[in-house]
Amino acid sequence: MPGRAAETIPDAIESLLAAARREEPLSLTSCVRALRNALGGCELTDAELAELVATHAVARGFPVVIFNMAADAAALEAEPS
Repeated sequence: MPGRAAETIPDAIESLLAAARREEPLSLTSCVRALRNALGGCELTDAELAELVATHAVARGFPVVIFNMAADAAALEAEPS
C-alpha cells in the first residue's frame, strides 16, 4: 500500500485498488500477496481476501479481474510471511 499502513481490510483493499492501473488486468493473486504484506496478521484466508478484492474491484468498475487464485494457491501458501 502506498504511503501508509492500512487500518482495516477494506481500507487496504481500497488503497490497493486506488493505486492499480485500470488499463491492466487486475490479478487477484497479486492483490492478495500485496494485502498479506500490508496487513501482516490478517486472519482471513487467501480465498476470502480474493473475494473481497474482486467485489471491491467490480464495484469500482475495473474492466478485467483475473480470477487466478486456484492456479496460484500453492505458490502463495509456499511463500514465507
